[in-house]
Amino acid sequence: MSAWLVSLAMSSTMVPPGYPVENHASVGHYTQPTVQLFERKSVDRSRRNAWNTYNAQLDQLWADFRAAGSTPAAFADYKFKVNAAKTRYLYNDPYLLPIIDE
Repeated sequence: MSAWLVSLAMSSTMVPPGYPVENHASVGHYTQPTVQLFERKSVDRSRRNAWNTYNAQLDQLWADFRAAGSTPAAFADYKFKVNAAKTRYLYNDPYLLPIIDE
């Protein structure tokens, strides 16, 4: 029985001469796990564009606040508009959609 186990272990790990060595880093083999990249380029591109637009809106709102003289009333208006921009950004992101229980 032990000779059969040794034979099985050796035959499962050895490669005969002339045969290609298999890639044992694939899924289901006994080595480091394989990292796979799943790309959604159109979604990633639209999310990046939405992020850039959101940042541009924040920059513009800050410039408007500074141009208004940085008064408390201008700061209150700035905070209101920033919260509205953040809400628009979050509710339009496909990965950050709110979970609504019915």
